[in-house]
Amino acid sequence: MLGQYEQSLRQPGLWLCVPLAGCPCHDVLGAQNNLQVMLDALPSAARRELRQIVTRLDAEFERRTLPDPYASERLCSEWFASPSRPWWYLRLTKP
Repeated sequence: MLGQYEQSLRQPGLWLCVPLAGCPCHDVLGAQNNLQVMLDALPSAARRELRQIVTRLDAEFERRTLPDPYASERLCSEWFASPSRPWWYLRLTKP
């Protein structure tokens, strides 16, 4: 999962082409989901170490993507309104 996330961020160019979740070609959104599950399950020392890496990767992902102004229309409104929704689903993706 970490490798998949890192590989997605190695795409050339200024902006990332982020496929929709579930796409077999670098499912970066799924990788981020899985990393979050891992972070939630790890003991504190291991979580701290992994969190440092993921935080760096998240910053790069956010820097190279744009907010999706239509995210609320694209996503289920009930899920979108949830305070626990992952922020990365609110970035532009390639259909």
